[in-house]
Amino acid sequence: MLSSLDSTIVATMLPTISRDFDGAASYSWVGNAYLLTSTALAPIWGKVSDIFGRKRLLIFCVLEFMATSALAAVSVNMPMLITARALQGIGGGGISGLTMAIIGEIISPRERGKYQGILASTTGLGAVMGPLVGGLMTDKLNWRYGFWINLPIGFLTILGYHFAISLPAPRGSLKTQLRRVDWLGIVLSTASIAVFLLGLTWGGTVYPWASGQVLGLFAVAVVVGATFVWWELRAVEPVIPPVLFKERNYALVNVVFFCLGFTIWSVSYFVPVYFQEVLFLSPTDSGVQNLPYMGFFIVFSMLCGYLVSWSGQLVIFPRIGLLIATVALGLLSMLRPDSSKFMQILPQALVGAGLGWTNSPSTVYAQVNSPTNMIGPGTTVVQFTRALGSCVGIAAFTAVYSNVVSVQLPDKITGVATQYKLTPAQVELFEASYSSSDANAGALDLSSIPSDALSSLRSVLSSSRADGLHYAFVAAVPFTVVGWATTLWLRHVPLRTTAVVKMQK
Repeated sequence: MLSSLDSTIVATMLPTISRDFDGAASYSWVGNAYLLTSTALAPIWGKVSDIFGRKRLLIFCVLEFMATSALAAVSVNMPMLITARALQGIGGGGISGLTMAIIGEIISPRERGKYQGILASTTGLGAVMGPLVGGLMTDKLNWRYGFWINLPIGFLTILGYHFAISLPAPRGSLKTQLRRVDWLGIVLSTASIAVFLLGLTWGGTVYPWASGQVLGLFAVAVVVGATFVWWELRAVEPVIPPVLFKERNYALVNVVFFCLGFTIWSVSYFVPVYFQEVLFLSPTDSGVQNLPYMGFFIVFSMLCGYLVSWSGQLVIFPRIGLLIATVALGLLSMLRPDSSKFMQILPQALVGAGLGWTNSPSTVYAQVNSPTNMIGPGTTVVQFTRALGSCVGIAAFTAVYSNVVSVQLPDKITGVATQYKLTPAQVELFEASYSSSDANAGALDLSSIPSDALSSLRSVLSSSRADGLHYAFVAAVPFTVVGWATTLWLRHVPLRTTAVVKMQK
């Protein structure tokens, strides 16, 4: 919950942070920097923890996360805060993957679904609490408390890990362990992923998708990625063992995870866009309206975990879940400015239930199809695949949404301006008020625009944004369909009742 709570708290605080640092042009990088480092380093934690020990490395990640949270809290300018957030992503990404890997080792496959479901529900709970806590911190205290709060939570987390988890000590001296690390593999993997994600982040925002800068980044990512694959096939202890993908079920479940990540985070990011940019609700009110999605995700993640443990079945749940999510995306694409409350709640509940029904059993399935001595890499690699899917999903959603709005809106605004005989200055003022690149735009005074004209302008803005969301959600449907079709090829695997590693007394 620590990392998910942090991410959603920070998202709520961003407009205030931007005003304090006068950093409207770069404030999106407060989130992007964290996402880039946490995703780029995600696949390495499993193998590195095989060498140094999972408990030791997990506590290190929490300590690093706490230290960089303090650095973010005392930041004096936007570059310092962005740097702190990039460093936070290192620890934050490790916490998530290593926690799942430890569950995969100390809990038997038959019982593992319960615990993965509980873990998924705490992540969802963090996402629910984040906007509310972030809003409270910003309104009543100071945005810096949104980072300071990570320290006591992190301290309690370390105490829990220390006293509740006792794993076998890693083999060899520190010198021997350092020699075993695939340093070149880590560098090549991190570089290829980071460059690829930078291209996704810049594409359509800083530079056009077809620009030399963006295409050049993608080309570099492909070359470095190919070099990484070549090296991993020859490394003594590869950071991502190629042998994992020789198992048919494991290779296929990575496709499911990519589609799952694409859908989960795209919905998480863009359902609030409907409430904030189509219905013009505040971030706090939007968080309340978003509760059906996260609430059903939490409940169905836990319910599915218990059903997995009771039935011993895995593949049936993602098959049902992704089918439900596909229907839900179709319903989400139908949301309009005048949609009823029922039509706002129903698709959120369905997509939350469908994704919650898919998430936990897919993690267990990846673990039981990994060699017993590769639970760590097997877990963190699929978590990376899901994170990569989320990055691609957010970029794709943003591109479709922005393109539709940018094509439709100017003509609609021109029509309203002609009807009400608005001056160019009034039109520019209204356009500045909804500029997504300016976090302070919402504070502009629009009283110079006649009320009837302002109402019409807001109506065309709302309808254009709803059209953008329509096409974005429709574009996501093929990914849930591909994910669902892939689950049909997954074979049933019996679940053992013994754990991979016994807890030490």
